[in-house]
Amino acid sequence: MYTPGYASGSAYAPSFWERLGTGWEFVKESMVMWTKDKDLILPSVLSLLTMGLGFAGLAGFLHLTGDLPKLIGGESDAELSAGAYVGFLAYGILAYIISYFYGGMTVHLVDVHLRGRDARLGEAFTDAILNLPAILILALISMAVDLAEAVVRSAARSARQHGGFGGVLVGDTLRMAARGANWVWRVVICLLLPIVILEDASISAAIRRGQEIHRRDLLGIGVGEVGVDLISRVVFSLVVILGVLAIVFSLQYARGLLWVAIVLTALLVGAAWSLATFLRWAYYTMLYTYAVEREQSAAQATMPLPLANVTGYAPAFAPIVRGGS
Repeated sequence: MYTPGYASGSAYAPSFWERLGTGWEFVKESMVMWTKDKDLILPSVLSLLTMGLGFAGLAGFLHLTGDLPKLIGGESDAELSAGAYVGFLAYGILAYIISYFYGGMTVHLVDVHLRGRDARLGEAFTDAILNLPAILILALISMAVDLAEAVVRSAARSARQHGGFGGVLVGDTLRMAARGANWVWRVVICLLLPIVILEDASISAAIRRGQEIHRRDLLGIGVGEVGVDLISRVVFSLVVILGVLAIVFSLQYARGLLWVAIVLTALLVGAAWSLATFLRWAYYTMLYTYAVEREQSAAQATMPLPLANVTGYAPAFAPIVRGGS
């Protein structure tokens, strides 16, 4: 049986760049986890497929309203119907709910796996259903924060375009503030989901609980999240670039392989997206398990090794324990 490893130590490594550079180690060891138990990454794959089906439904709805030809034709001055905006809003809400619902399933599966038990998809689904009200609230909060950032960034662009030198300064300040606030909220919301799922807590209880167990570690949490997010973005970008190159090559030299290149690119991009989604929720689940361990064991607390590597927790880079039975 596969046994996840834990590291023990006394402190986070102080260097930002050391923490950032260990993001790749987290990716590698997290991939070892889901190759040992394939159920771990299935919610991320199902999330992508469900969003794809929802997008197909949106396209069908826009076809019925007569707005799809306007969008495909790139008619910038064409007026969309009220139904189109309703459809966009409905799909946006659905996408956030899907993301957090399947994220909750991933949290459950990773936690079960870290405890050395067999992670089961059906049990994860049941757990997410039981906590659906809190998941809905988290999804709506996340959507509201993203919309607020979009509004502020739009105001920042307007200030830069029409406000002269002062407008440039104001616009840049607004843009950085919006980005920073969104990042902090994203970290906070991602910290709340494991509490909701693993403690069956309401949103208000999860917020109070989060303040108790993560109060002193937001900077370390954020730096580690930057490392994981950076590596995920690099991998995703490389896959997209390679896919585009394959499609361009097919158009120029092998048109008979064009659809093969398109399908292969879509599959690889989907796999990279699913991996990035899994990594994020695995990271925050491990943060939760360590926080609870630290709460109970203080200086003797241990940390899951993939998390130890990305945060620089001493000693980092210890191999995951693998055993057979």
